[in-house]
Amino acid sequence: MIYIEGLKDYAKIHLNTSEKSILTLITLKAMEDKLSKGRFMRIHNSFIVSLEKISSVTKNTVFLNKTMLPLSDKFKQFSKFINRWQ
Repeated sequence: MIYIEGLKDYAKIHLNTSEKSILTLITLKAMEDKLSKGRFMRIHNSFIVSLEKISSVTKNTVFLNKTMLPLSDKFKQFSKFINRWQ
């Protein structure tokens, strides 16, 4: 799993093994509660990322190879965590 995108009451799980994704009836918050805190982190109201799939981080963007996801102000502590982690 590369990242998860929240779509109201659904979560869209983007996989690294396929161009297809999985859409499931679960909120992003409920999905976040089920995931390992050391392997996944919320970076935006609409996104959770796999920490091992991150290639780089800028002030407002998280890069997962060719995929760019927004890093919201609410989750800016993420960049501080990443800087310590790398």
